[in-house]
Amino acid sequence: TRGVSCTAIRLNWTRQPVFGLPKGTSSPPPFAGGTWIFDCGECTQLQVQRTGSIKPSKITKIFVTHAHGDHSFGLPGLLCLMGQDRNRDSPPVEIYGPEGLRMWLRVAIRYSVSRIVPPYRVHELKDIPMAPEWEMHRRTRKYFYRGLPKHSQQDDQPPQRWPRQGIAGEDPHAWIHCSSQIRFDPFPQYGEVQGGRDIFPNYEHPMSNDGAPVWDVEDEGDVKVYAAPMSHGIPCVGYAVHETDRPGRLRDDIVKPLVMRNSAALRDAG
Repeated sequence: TRGVSCTAIRLNWTRQPVFGLPKGTSSPPPFAGGTWIFDCGECTQLQVQRTGSIKPSKITKIFVTHAHGDHSFGLPGLLCLMGQDRNRDSPPVEIYGPEGLRMWLRVAIRYSVSRIVPPYRVHELKDIPMAPEWEMHRRTRKYFYRGLPKHSQQDDQPPQRWPRQGIAGEDPHAWIHCSSQIRFDPFPQYGEVQGGRDIFPNYEHPMSNDGAPVWDVEDEGDVKVYAAPMSHGIPCVGYAVHETDRPGRLRDDIVKPLVMRNSAALRDAG
């Protein structure tokens, strides 16, 4: 529904191997990842409270795709919920999203006097371009979808490619333009800590397609997060989480002798 637009994934949760721990290991690996939230619509806070699958204290990263309310309005409330059972000296919650998110969240928390929020910092994805099929109306200053031109098989012209700049500056009244001109410094009592990065696009990225840029959002060694622009009425990105291959939990040194010992019976059983 429009009230909730949120996806959660859990990474690196400790699990006991099926046939015991690997040789030379006395204890399971420590918990390292946490729960990552993708988008944070209006009712995210309530849905997190209703489910037993997500613990607010375990949420470590929040990724916002775009500024529409059904993807962002729940962020201040979720942070307030997370701050209720989180130590003030715990690592900051890492928040990622399009440029303008840092100042918007700072204003929302300060306006509501939400000192309960946990430590957090915002990493902004800069210069998100609009897809080539969107065009700004000169009079209304709004983007409208005009579609991609149709090319015949004999048409030698290349397809339209993504522009190489964001929309900041096109509309002087847009938040994405005005937020960078607001002087409103962070204050530690309201949770925000230093270290938020400005992440710029790479148009020569190996994962780039059709001239679209790619943002290297996060790199935690065994888990990497990339972003790429999406076709929408406002600047929007989609995130891709890439986990490196890791050994399975099946102990072949235990299973293989069992299979060999019962190979005849297994063949007879088909």
